[in-house]
Amino acid sequence: MRGAHHWLVILGLGAMLSATGCEQVRDLIEGPATWQAHVVSVPARGEVERERLIPAVVAPGERVEAVYGSTQHLTLPGGQKLVLSAGAAVVLGTRKTPTAEVLDGGVWVDALDAPLEVSLGEGRALTLAGRVKIARNHDISELTLREGQATVRTAKEERALTRALPLRIEADGSLVELPPLHLDHIFAGQEREEPLGSQVRRLGNLRTLHAGKVLEQPPVEHLKMEVRAGIHGPVAYTEVEETFANRGRAALDATYTFALPPGAVLTRMAMKVGADNAWREGHMETREEAKRTWAAARALGLQQAQLDQGTTSRGELRLGRVPPDAQASVRIGFYHRLEPSAGGYRYAYPMGVAQDPIEEVGFSLKLYDVPADAVQVSGYEAALNPSARPGGPEYAHVTMMREDFWSEGDFVVEVQHAERSEAISGRVFVEPRQPDEDAYMLLRVRPPLPLSVAHDPDDVLLVFDASYRSEATLLTAQQRLGRALLTEMEAPRRVAALSCAEACEVLGEGWTTAADASLREALKEMKQGGAQNTLETLRAILEVARARSGEGRATPPMSVVYITDAHTSVGPLEVATIVDELAPTFKELGVHLHVVDPGGAVNRDAQRLLARSLGGGEPVVLDPSRGPTANAWRVLERLLAESLRDIEVHVSAPAEVIPFPAPPSLRAGEELVLYGRLPLKALQNDVPLEVRVSGQRRGEPWEWTSQLRPARWQHAAALHLPALWASEEIARLSAMRPDDPERSDALTIELSKYHSVLSPLTTWVVLESEIETQARRREQPRAVEPIEFVRGDSGQFPGFRPPPPTPSGTLTLDVFPSRQAPSTSTSRANMAASGNIAMSGGTPADLGTRGGSRAEPKQATAEPQQAAPGPPNTVKARRAHDTPRRERSARPARTIMRGGALEEPATGDNEGVDFIPLYGSQPTSRRPTSSPPVHRPPEPTSPTSPTSEVTLHMDRKLRAGGAPRGRRSALSRTAGELARDITRDRSRRDLRRRLVDDHIRYTGGRARIELGDWLEYDRLDPDALLFYSHYLTWTGEDERARTVLSGVVDSAPQSVDVQELLARGRLFSGQPARACAHLQSVRSLRARAGEGARSRTRITPEPGVADCPRISDLGALGVAPPAAEVSLDAFAPPSPAEHTLSETQVRVILSAPVSSAGEPELLVVSPDRFEISRAAYPMRIVAMERSTNAEGQAVLDAIVELRRSTTLLVYARAPEGTRAQVLTADGTSEQVIFPEVLNGLAYVITARRSR
Repeated sequence: MRGAHHWLVILGLGAMLSATGCEQVRDLIEGPATWQAHVVSVPARGEVERERLIPAVVAPGERVEAVYGSTQHLTLPGGQKLVLSAGAAVVLGTRKTPTAEVLDGGVWVDALDAPLEVSLGEGRALTLAGRVKIARNHDISELTLREGQATVRTAKEERALTRALPLRIEADGSLVELPPLHLDHIFAGQEREEPLGSQVRRLGNLRTLHAGKVLEQPPVEHLKMEVRAGIHGPVAYTEVEETFANRGRAALDATYTFALPPGAVLTRMAMKVGADNAWREGHMETREEAKRTWAAARALGLQQAQLDQGTTSRGELRLGRVPPDAQASVRIGFYHRLEPSAGGYRYAYPMGVAQDPIEEVGFSLKLYDVPADAVQVSGYEAALNPSARPGGPEYAHVTMMREDFWSEGDFVVEVQHAERSEAISGRVFVEPRQPDEDAYMLLRVRPPLPLSVAHDPDDVLLVFDASYRSEATLLTAQQRLGRALLTEMEAPRRVAALSCAEACEVLGEGWTTAADASLREALKEMKQGGAQNTLETLRAILEVARARSGEGRATPPMSVVYITDAHTSVGPLEVATIVDELAPTFKELGVHLHVVDPGGAVNRDAQRLLARSLGGGEPVVLDPSRGPTANAWRVLERLLAESLRDIEVHVSAPAEVIPFPAPPSLRAGEELVLYGRLPLKALQNDVPLEVRVSGQRRGEPWEWTSQLRPARWQHAAALHLPALWASEEIARLSAMRPDDPERSDALTIELSKYHSVLSPLTTWVVLESEIETQARRREQPRAVEPIEFVRGDSGQFPGFRPPPPTPSGTLTLDVFPSRQAPSTSTSRANMAASGNIAMSGGTPADLGTRGGSRAEPKQATAEPQQAAPGPPNTVKARRAHDTPRRERSARPARTIMRGGALEEPATGDNEGVDFIPLYGSQPTSRRPTSSPPVHRPPEPTSPTSPTSEVTLHMDRKLRAGGAPRGRRSALSRTAGELARDITRDRSRRDLRRRLVDDHIRYTGGRARIELGDWLEYDRLDPDALLFYSHYLTWTGEDERARTVLSGVVDSAPQSVDVQELLARGRLFSGQPARACAHLQSVRSLRARAGEGARSRTRITPEPGVADCPRISDLGALGVAPPAAEVSLDAFAPPSPAEHTLSETQVRVILSAPVSSAGEPELLVVSPDRFEISRAAYPMRIVAMERSTNAEGQAVLDAIVELRRSTTLLVYARAPEGTRAQVLTADGTSEQVIFPEVLNGLAYVITARRSR
């Protein structure tokens, strides 16, 4: 309910209310957000009577149950009570317990087993049965329920409601009838009815959740929907932009379930996040990875979105942490094949019927290579114009923009071609993903099957479905059509009929015409069950089919002519559920369903989904302007057409097609669609393909052969076929029963990620970075420029001169030590002059988080002053806190790498390597060295190649670690000496460990400074992260400490210390299950490492954790193990050696000698994300390969993409003697040799693309 509009909806009261007396419901006043619930136990017979009152708060959306032997009371506003099973007057059932749900602005009462009583005080009561919704509205002064009729009285008007007509009550008290939920073209004048227990169809189902519970009056609203589609021949690409708004006062989650066209292939997802409201593209993760990402993002308070596809016709969008009083916009893109119609195609966007309006809805459809006069829009008034841009592609443009939109059905656009679709015997469309790759192929075949009116050997079962509407006029019209069918049949010898309304009944004399014994027995054994909806009717059909087939009896397939009442279901979402449940049984029993639409159905896509899934064909749509005989022949053409069974399709080499999961059947005018691959050479040589279709017709072999020539796709910029092929291949893998399921799942995941196609094993994920979250949380942002270290504009970096301008579209490359890279390190004076503010305290929350490729932008912003820390928790900490501290005198600016004294660094102090600074740390400048860097000229290139634009800057060889001073033992060295030696050689991890372990207390500021310097040098060092987690624990930031420890797993997954620390942190935070998982991994690590792998950390698990079962699965830690090698065969991405560089790509080759430092790694940093070369699903590193050359060196070969970025920093970490080579598309090639062991990311390759 929004604004001044209020709703009253009473569903099916005529069948639910008792017919005794007149009951009144008064003063249903809109109440508070929570109700008071009391559970009162009822003593069993013979026991001493006792009563136990347990008060509890029932939140909106929570289900309240009255279990057997008790009663349930819900106290409504004004002291009224809703009583479930009031005392001993009602006996509750033992299987179904009555429930009351606080949903959709009212109370849903569910009493399917036993009646319920609504107590309104003063002796007034109302007995209800079935499922009833009581809506609360403060404008209603009186609501009277009488014999299936409801009367609403307001201050100005009184109106009677027949059955379930919904009304909208305006602020002035006037009543406005809502538009009907469907159009009755054939059965005009009939009143609309809602089926008992059905849900109101909507454009989509939006639920708002808070703390895991569904809210009764959701503050998250569906504001806007924009649909943009490009249609090329029989395939369309559609993008839907959905906008939601959170009107609440807290960050909330929301789940939006929506309908998709049949066979839709989800290929894109993006979400607007951040202060700049920029679109962030989603990436694909496995379902398990997505679950862990969701939990981790919720713990960090990040805004996120995830997209799943339950079936091919239903999607689910989950929004996490939508900020209060803010909007969330999501874009969803999908491909789908258009459905053929008579002489053309039909584009239908499923919308159903909405109960609530949407503020704004827009459609923009471009139908390429189609004249405007061949396009027809049905269902809505829309503008239709031809393309207006001269010289551009020709298309017909359909547009519609509405405000306060009420959806009344699907948005349908039909395209009529000059030649009829039945005349097309076959076509082959091809489309390569890359110019030098094999093409993807779409094969459409319509074999010329003759139409015959000979006797169909199948049994025929006529089903008249009136479960949605049970008027006598409807049943009469359906039976007239059935009589015409019997009259026009040449051999009506095996026909039976069912009529399904509130129950399915066998029609006797005049309908069952000499059916065979098995069908007669099946009809006799059928239970006279209820058929209140389509699902129950279809179940009754299956019951007859099961009884007919019997046990072990061979029976021919049965054809079912299913004459609907224009409502095959309550909506596309529910139809998908029906198909998932019943389709396998229909196929197993050989039941062929022919759906007959009497015309004017609102949910045509729902009917089409039923017909195609349960019958393998399209619905038969009747013409209201024709008589029953003409319409009967429409059905007979489908029913009596000789079908081609056990079809096989053979395509000549070198084409490779994906086979059908099972041999299909085909009738006259129906189409076969196959996907495959065609080699590039065959495509270039224009080789025709021979297509042969074979099968069984009338028990005899039948064959048809045709020569088809591949045709290029209509639009070169579209990539429809690769996605459709990948989706079909994934469906084939899912339907198989492979010997190696793990390999099949791995192949499905690889296909899904490579082609960006959603699969049953993957999920689209969009995450907001924590930096954006912190910026959003600031109540009063300061007017300062943020300190940034990765930007496309080099002018953001103080003291960094941009390169000379280059022509548009060219690349410039600089390879230099990161001391000279764009950095935020500068003097305090320079920072003050540039507007940047020095920061203290705090670190990036993404520091050390696992899954580098999913991490968010590495940028730092100026934070407001932090709040004062809370009081110390321990006696020792309180004493340290209360001890007077000596005031420090003013000191000159020091380097971020400090020595033991304030003297200048020794000669050769050349440690000036600045990596990503600690978030919130105080960056300071370092004195440049006396020796300038070495500039090595580029290697000579061919005379035809352009002048090299690659500049290599090599810092001179760094000094080795300092030797011990004097004759003292290394263990007795002071903190100053250790710090001085670390200043001379920043790679000495052993010295850093001793300095932090032996000389620094976690309670002081020195720990933060030293750890900050260590992490600046190597952000992924496991020891540094481990010590930093200790520091965070001492400062009381337990959750951040656990986050950092989780990141250590990425750098040191075999560390027993880390696992035990994680377990201890989980135990102290009250998460014994998570601690158990970590201890299980500890046991596994120890078992593999032997008894010698003992931990320095001694912890005592809580009771119960030590009894955890032993498993060896790091997946419990949230760490994805390295994926096994999977052969992707022909559709695998090319290796870097076979890849042709584009003008926006750079190739980096690292050749490293074998050493204990590990394999070489790359870290690619862009303004919006970073990824490591060992990631499982990169975006910037488009191709990567590891190998060993003839010299025994470890080689890392990677292709880095700069397409969507103007600046990209590539950091390399490799052992001493590593040779790095950088290549560009214009032939530029340069190499550099790393002079020493670099444990940090010391050398930077900066690739910039000119605007």
